Formats: sequence, C-alpha cells, structure tokens
Amino acid sequence: MTLGRASPWVVDDAPTRGWRPSRAQKIVAVLVLLLVWTVAANSWTEKGCGLQQGYMFVISHGGTPDRDQG
Repeated sequence: MTLGRASPWVVDDAPTRGWRPSRAQKIVAVLVLLLVWTVAANSWTEKGCGLQQGYMFVISHGGTPDRDQG
C-alpha cells in the first residue's frame, strides 16, 4: 500500500474542464466592454446624436458611424 500516491491502475473518469476565467477576470472583461461601448457611443455624439441614442446606434449599426454619416 502506498500513501499519498494514486495507484497507476486507477483511471480518472472525471471529465476534464478547460480553462475557466476567475471572477476578477470576468469583472475586468465586463468593464473593458463597457468602456469600449461608451467610446463608440461617444463617437455618435460627435455626429449630433445624444449619448443614449449613441448606445443604441452602436448596437444597431454595429459600431461607430461611417465617415459619410452625420
């Protein structure tokens, strides 16, 4: 009998999990996403739209305004 070591004949049937982000990494990712969304919405305000409308345009238009929009 060996103590502290697994037997070489024991098969671990548990499925392996891939890398999972920590809670802090998730929070940082959400904050970065909100920052990018705000920067893109602010570019719509430079074209004469309000900030709230800019947030909606980022979603519906898929990003910042084109050069000919505004």
